[in-house]
Amino acid sequence: MQRSSIVLIASLFAFSVFAGGAGVAAAKDGSKSSTSMARVGTDADIEGSIRFQSASGKTRFDVSVRDATPGELLTLRVGGVERDQRTAGKSEGARFSFASGTPKGSTLPLGFEPRGELIEVLDGDGVQLQATLAPGGGSGGSSSEAVTLVSTGVIPGASGHARIAEKKGVIDFDVEIEDVPNGSYDLFVATVDRGDIVVSAGEGEIEFSDGGDDPDELPLTFDPYGALIEVKNGAAQVVLTGDLLAGGGTPPVCSESDVRLDLVNVGPDPDAKGDARHRVLPDCDRAFHVEVEDLADGAYDLFVGGVDRGNVTVTEVAGEHRGEVEFHTDPSEVGKELLTFDPRGQTIEVRQGATTFLSLDFPG
Repeated sequence: MQRSSIVLIASLFAFSVFAGGAGVAAAKDGSKSSTSMARVGTDADIEGSIRFQSASGKTRFDVSVRDATPGELLTLRVGGVERDQRTAGKSEGARFSFASGTPKGSTLPLGFEPRGELIEVLDGDGVQLQATLAPGGGSGGSSSEAVTLVSTGVIPGASGHARIAEKKGVIDFDVEIEDVPNGSYDLFVATVDRGDIVVSAGEGEIEFSDGGDDPDELPLTFDPYGALIEVKNGAAQVVLTGDLLAGGGTPPVCSESDVRLDLVNVGPDPDAKGDARHRVLPDCDRAFHVEVEDLADGAYDLFVGGVDRGNVTVTEVAGEHRGEVEFHTDPSEVGKELLTFDPRGQTIEVRQGATTFLSLDFPG
């Protein structure tokens, strides 16, 4: 099959706080990342990119795939957990989208933290694309993250920011503090002393880089991403603390919802009935449950959006013929299938072979 060559160019985000003379007030808490994914499988044409943005309580996470085989079922896995499945369209592409709050359309609730996790796209032959949403984790992207350091109260009014950014393969990390007495303060990252912050006129800064030739920057020989950051005074007391995975905050609590609807009997078995239920839980996990009754005993296929998602086995118990299947986005839920799709806005069908017994257009 001949494919068009599509090159994905990851958007570069401006990160002005690393400009000379930038003060603490110039930084804003938040996170932006954009990176291309590395090919690790057998498909020599597939391309992928990741984009993450979190600020002002709103978070969005997107994974785009290009030059996949049309009709191929693609699976997105984040931190070892399957999060969604999409079928590559005629344009050989697919998009996985997640957002905080109440997403619209095919966008799913963001109920997990993708930053710092291994992100993978799989097809029928296994893992094809990989990347990590952390500086240095992609293949030529850009990222920026800033977080306010929290005062412990040792020095009332003390404030500061920690920031990390990657651009053109160079990673910069700096910590700025202010509203503290003049003097020398120790910067600890992951409990290791990494250098001194000298404060003059109430402000001080320390800068690190793994590239460039700025004499004011120290070599960045450690990974501050996700690590505990502490600023200590001469008495070894923690004055300020924080970590760089806190920049965008954790994904907000989702708006709960519970939709339960009867399945429609389409004719072959006039006694058959059932219902489908979808719930969004407070922690953004989702649950999906289909139950049928008064069908002949046996195995039935559950189709959602034209894709076979599992089996419903009908058996007789105490004179009643019932069957059900349950899905949940939390893989630790015992006895439930992993929910890797969104039934909202999809047609739900209970089939046996080519015969459909129950159907429902579930609302979006």
